[in-house]
Amino acid sequence: MLRSLLSASGANPGMITVFIDGYFEEPLGVAQLFGLRGIQHTPIGTKSARISQHYKASLTATFNIFPGAKYAIILEEDLDVSPDFFSYFGQLSRLLDEDPSLWCVSAWNDQSYEHTSKDPGLLYRVEGMPGLGWMLKRSLYKEELEAKWPGPEKVWDWDMWMRLPEVRKGRECVVPDVSRTYHFGASGLNMNSYFHDIYFKKHSFNASPDVRLRDLKSLKRKNYEELLEAMISEATVVDHSQSPCEEDFIPEKRAKAHVMYIKMEHEKDYTTWLQVAKVRNLHRGWIAKGVARGVTGDVDSFAVFQNLGPGCEGLSPRAVEIPHEGQPHPCHRSAFLRVLEAQAFGCDADLPGVPEEREESVAGFLLATLSVSSTLVDPRRPAKENGREKIPSASPRKCDTIL
Repeated sequence: MLRSLLSASGANPGMITVFIDGYFEEPLGVAQLFGLRGIQHTPIGTKSARISQHYKASLTATFNIFPGAKYAIILEEDLDVSPDFFSYFGQLSRLLDEDPSLWCVSAWNDQSYEHTSKDPGLLYRVEGMPGLGWMLKRSLYKEELEAKWPGPEKVWDWDMWMRLPEVRKGRECVVPDVSRTYHFGASGLNMNSYFHDIYFKKHSFNASPDVRLRDLKSLKRKNYEELLEAMISEATVVDHSQSPCEEDFIPEKRAKAHVMYIKMEHEKDYTTWLQVAKVRNLHRGWIAKGVARGVTGDVDSFAVFQNLGPGCEGLSPRAVEIPHEGQPHPCHRSAFLRVLEAQAFGCDADLPGVPEEREESVAGFLLATLSVSSTLVDPRRPAKENGREKIPSASPRKCDTIL
């Protein structure tokens, strides 16, 4: 990691500090070999609590060592960085300063795979806190996070804590289409070789040394949501009567974005999404890590996650708006968007099954829970039985994917 970091354009060894959790001579010697400052401290807590306390101690020390620094960039030792790593953060620091609805910039995109991400100049807003190479403001840490940071008695993951609604407070992070870090560590407290091969091995990674990020003004919340709403209203709705396993479910060649609607029983119901993500070979481990109310730029396809309220029967997908913070649409209590530029896969192995057929009012346009034998509902052709809309059953379809 240190070799790639120091090779990145703009690297200043005097501004880099290596924090070591414990008194180990080997990592301290490596830091000194590269001419870098190394700081050791006494471990506090166990397991996740120890890691959490290491992060807190490192952040506090960083802002004490550099009292004039407005930002800090945090990296783990199992990451390589892109040649434009510092340029990427430098271009986005002003946006982080100007937009109070943002609280971090990350070099990592959970959905940045070789088959989904090609544009190093493209950016998104996402909920949560992606981590794996990220920047935060001094004011955020010193005025909010430092005093509230979980103590050593709480065996919590620090990043999961930061994603809690009461901590995040509706703020979002900026991520790139093509990641600026690459995760190579295959073992650790929360990592093993199988998980690494599944989720990290084929992650995209920018190799260009000089990338100019585009349309930074469009990332401000109001501009971003307006752009997203326009993209959804103009997008082509996919044929929901088809299985996502079909090669042409999302056409390989398309002139504009495609949209699919996924039904949710409640705002934390990701049953359908987990199956769709598996079929389309996307990260499905924790949905909110890469989710936002919207996406921006030349997006080929995306999905809208819908949690319907009462009184929404007969509503057209085109009428559904992206909710603004604190102003939920009466028929759209929560909406999240995913980049779903997809690659076709074979369809041979079983998916985890759920009941073949579900019968209920679905407002005429959303998805049934995807299973081995139920398909997406075509919003333009709702089926009816006894005056009620019914999820049409389909012949069993099996999907074989990498994930």
